[in-house]
Amino acid sequence: GGNHENEDVSDVKTVTGVHPAVLGQDFHYYVYKSADERRKHKEAALKAKALGCVVTFDFHMYSKYHNSADYAAADRYLMYNIGEGINTYGEVTYLNQQLDQAISILNNDLKFPVVIRLFHEMNGSWFWWGTQAYGGATSYKKLYQYAVNYIKARTNYALFAWSPNYPFDTSYYPTNSYVDVIGLDMYDQGTGSGQSLDVMITQLTAVSDYAWNNGKVPVFAETGNRINSPDSWPYWWYNVQDKIQLSNRAWKVAWMLTWINQSWGNPPYTAHSGSSADAKNAFIAFKNMPTSLFQAEALALNLYATPTPKTEAEKTQSELPGKFSLAGNYPNPFNPGTEILFTLPESGSVTVQVYSL
Repeated sequence: GGNHENEDVSDVKTVTGVHPAVLGQDFHYYVYKSADERRKHKEAALKAKALGCVVTFDFHMYSKYHNSADYAAADRYLMYNIGEGINTYGEVTYLNQQLDQAISILNNDLKFPVVIRLFHEMNGSWFWWGTQAYGGATSYKKLYQYAVNYIKARTNYALFAWSPNYPFDTSYYPTNSYVDVIGLDMYDQGTGSGQSLDVMITQLTAVSDYAWNNGKVPVFAETGNRINSPDSWPYWWYNVQDKIQLSNRAWKVAWMLTWINQSWGNPPYTAHSGSSADAKNAFIAFKNMPTSLFQAEALALNLYATPTPKTEAEKTQSELPGKFSLAGNYPNPFNPGTEILFTLPESGSVTVQVYSL
């Protein structure tokens, strides 16, 4: 955590002896901060890749009209104009310039695949691409699709994550061609100031089902406890993970991402060197859960290896489910329609009966 030189140090490693399996960064710190800060983030990303970790990027991209990603009145038509290709005041040119800097980082500084979470939390009101912007979901999808196409045409080092804020809202989904990872941002569950842990499971189940139905990877893209410090609720992470793993389908999420222990992350979201013994021991217990993967497990997965092409027989076999399964429906409750997911080990006619109990 914090701004330091040593890539062998992190808050999590200080407590558990090992780094997390995922490093989250933000192009913001490369593009808008000092050259020294850019260097430190670059070195951390390269170290994480060498350790076998997944590296993800947000981009809190500044508005064309002010030095912030937060919405202001001047941003009213910015998303709409970019999506429609209207460049009267240089809106599209500005976006291209921001994306060019991110692409340069991928092609020249890093040179390995990362997951980019573009224009996240679009169903919230706080960003210039959010609900206060003119055009709604239609304009958002056009903005997102334009940016993905622009990046894909200029680099092979990008996968794309799409993650709304709670509640999970697929009306902003930019279609499958533009997404590899589907996530959700949700904070403070179980604290009384956020939703309950049961609601968290309902939401993550919806994410997992939607990702499964669309051939994508589900993740818990942002989470944390902003209400209770690790000292006051030592087992929060353990409780969240335990609830997820005991669920029917929410356990499919590939990772949970939280912010580092910055001064604005008050209280800090994870145990660190200054935390109590109880907080440290609880986080170690979370790390030692059989379903928790940290850097050592990520390294063993060899995520950056070149895949061996499958034979036609292997492809056919991998596409067939091994047994019948029936997933829950989403949305639930519903009116007038819902999706019910099921798999069959072989083709055949199916009758689905729905009962109202």
